[in-house]
Amino acid sequence: MYSSLGHLIRAPLVYTVAMVEYAPIPKIESYINTIMESLRSDYPDIGDYFTQSWEVNFKESGTIDTRERKDKNWKLNNVDNSWGVSINENRVILQTTNYTHFNEFAEKLTKILEIICPIARIEYTKKIGIRYIDNIFANEQLPLTRQVKATFLSPDISNKLSPAHSRMEHAYDSEEGVLYLRCFSLKDHPGVPPDLAALVQQLIDGSALMRPITENFLLLDTDHIYMPTSLIKLNISDVIAKLDLLHQGASMAFRQIVTEEALTFWRTNNVN
Repeated sequence: MYSSLGHLIRAPLVYTVAMVEYAPIPKIESYINTIMESLRSDYPDIGDYFTQSWEVNFKESGTIDTRERKDKNWKLNNVDNSWGVSINENRVILQTTNYTHFNEFAEKLTKILEIICPIARIEYTKKIGIRYIDNIFANEQLPLTRQVKATFLSPDISNKLSPAHSRMEHAYDSEEGVLYLRCFSLKDHPGVPPDLAALVQQLIDGSALMRPITENFLLLDTDHIYMPTSLIKLNISDVIAKLDLLHQGASMAFRQIVTEEALTFWRTNNVN
């Protein structure tokens, strides 16, 4: 049975993002103005941006044809840029640097889907996912080795060697989909993985998350994705229920990475 971690006063969580993929909308631009106007009261900072991707086609001759593709996206942020929505013809994303609990996050995403789906006539969904990024730092009470379990850190192989950096990824089949656990020991690196850079930059211009962190820290990346083999009928309540299960799985995984000592430290407001 799932048990919530509760509110961690000093949580290391710095960024949360959820994605709902749907069947492509070829004429998304004909709907986008109505969508943005409907969302504008909550997300008044409006703009657009392009992301790059590659199309790979295998020809009968055996050659591979690759083509660069630019995808147009529309962004809507709240007043202080702590919450943002990103929309394109294939998916909607909700991202935040101010996550407190899943219920609030789910309520915001529900409201967004209730606006977008009828306007753009979205009837089918595909991939659903939620991803949490944590930045863990050493402090006077707890070094990094007492905050994250040893199996996720560089092994101590010699007293003449000190770990410089490490990158570890595990993928698990879960009841809901695929769960990715990534633990990076880094220095002089932004607080988010490179693949999130374009998205984070839309949320906060010149975000602190994109500036290199000069001290050693651990970047935990917990990513839980539901990937059905075919399109499924979109029901917003079902989407949120599935996202909740993905969230629960990600939370469970986080507990397996960090120590009880660290959880106790993050729950308390006493810094002494």
